Amino acid sequence: MPWNQESPYASFEAFQHRVRGLARRYNSLVERISEIEFLADSIQLELAQLTGSEKSRRPGESMAGRERGTQRQRRAMSDFALEARDALRRTAEAGVTKVDLKTRSDGLADVSIDDGRAFALPPALTELLAVLILENGFGDDSFVGWKTLDEIGVLLKKRSGKAYTRHALTQGIYRLRNELYRRGGVNPYLVQTNARLGARFALKRKSTDSSTSPNQPAAQVVTNKGRDEWHISG
Repeated sequence: MPWNQESPYASFEAFQHRVRGLARRYNSLVERISEIEFLADSIQLELAQLTGSEKSRRPGESMAGRERGTQRQRRAMSDFALEARDALRRTAEAGVTKVDLKTRSDGLADVSIDDGRAFALPPALTELLAVLILENGFGDDSFVGWKTLDEIGVLLKKRSGKAYTRHALTQGIYRLRNELYRRGGVNPYLVQTNARLGARFALKRKSTDSSTSPNQPAAQVVTNKGRDEWHISG
């Protein structure tokens, strides 16, 4: 081979190296977008829970003023970051039809979304996810109902016996988003938040019949060889 002719194998290796580098940069970008967006959402959510969405408006502040503030916040993020975030949000709008949680003897849980690759979550985040996928009958779309921060706290206390502050809950929801993506490649925006309604996971509601109460969870818990298993599907 002439000294100045590049090996096809070397070119392919360089191509693979560039692809891996771009993939790492993309993953890092998605994580940062998720973190920034959720921190903003969590602050808005906590403020709304504390003061009410209408009372949180400053005296004399017009809707135009609030819109200008929103525009300034949006300009602080790059156009590319906004486009990437919006693409993730649009993808999450379709939701999922199945969530499987299998608690292991070591306290971790194996999680699978729509029969995808299983990944492990720590106990606290597993409990939070189990609460967010419960069907409580409060919703006007195809997904399981919303839960306010107070309701999430009550449900978690019933499950674990531990009390949570609102700040701890908003941080937990952020951690859940981050770990779902980091550990399982799951779209973080499947964990939905709303300043007035609270939070939920975008799991399509399980079809109900006359024998099912809307206030009952859509999950069945089965103990098998020391493990709790949730098999939830729409």
